[in-house]
Amino acid sequence: MFRTVGQIERILIPGGKFNFLTLVITKTKPQLIKWQKLFQPVWESMFGNCHPTRDTEQSIAEAEFTFKSIDRTFSKGGTGVLSPSLRGIAGKP
Repeated sequence: MFRTVGQIERILIPGGKFNFLTLVITKTKPQLIKWQKLFQPVWESMFGNCHPTRDTEQSIAEAEFTFKSIDRTFSKGGTGVLSPSLRGIAGKP
């Protein structure tokens, strides 16, 4: 994930915006973490290497983006275990 965010940071012009929407590891329901980790290998193979246990927010912050907006929520219509999601806009200073 860090390489991907690093590439976005590399090509984004100063003042540019990075819109994101992704499944993430839960931070508000610790009891779900073990289930997310259990389902991850199956989820990865079924959905094109998607990693629902990554901390995308931390990766974006470590790349020194500035969050313009961020929404930590649970996706509707999916399984509770794999529904924690993160969406928002990050900017390049």
